[in-house]
Amino acid sequence: MTTILEPEAAPATELAALYAERWEFETALDELKTHQRGARIVLRSKTSDGVLQEAWGMLCVHYAIRALMCRAAEEGTSTRTG
Repeated sequence: MTTILEPEAAPATELAALYAERWEFETALDELKTHQRGARIVLRSKTSDGVLQEAWGMLCVHYAIRALMCRAAEEGTSTRTG
């Protein structure tokens, strides 16, 4: 569903590519909210600088976990094929 009335403004191929990007982002948000933060709903920091630091920290942890998962998958693949 879209409110775009002119197909030239957003070709179907562009919208399809954006949809995939959106779900990549949604998956990352789910990972951060559900698995990294757990039951905690709010950030602990009481200042804007603290909130930024906490958010960047969570993103760094998310990246580190994903990098570790990727490395483990690559090593598992090379072990099976080599």
